[in-house]
Amino acid sequence: MIAKLGVKVSIVLAVLLSAVGVIITLVHPLGWIIGGLALMSSGVFITQSATIGYIANNVTVGRSLASGLYYMSYYAGGTVGAWACGYAYTHGQWTWTVITLLAVQAVALLIVIFGLQKRTPQPVG
Repeated sequence: MIAKLGVKVSIVLAVLLSAVGVIITLVHPLGWIIGGLALMSSGVFITQSATIGYIANNVTVGRSLASGLYYMSYYAGGTVGAWACGYAYTHGQWTWTVITLLAVQAVALLIVIFGLQKRTPQPVG
């Protein structure tokens, strides 16, 4: 998918897949909830894979630093996200948790659409 569509399109589609999965968890039969969680998780891991590939292909100086910053942000974001979802669940049950997750995914889409740029080769010499 990433090789055919490119990193940016792949990440956008993966985040949208994840958002659809989150929305499906609002449906009550357990099978639908499990399916929604599977879609959500798949979207997250496709996004993570595409992002690491983006760093590997577009960062030429300080690649290990860029990877380290990515992983630090990934885990710090997961920590803050877990807290935010817990807070949302405490105040509005699962519906507010879904809204919180969708808001974060909307921010992720904005970052990808407006912030992800391909490195332009610099002339040698």
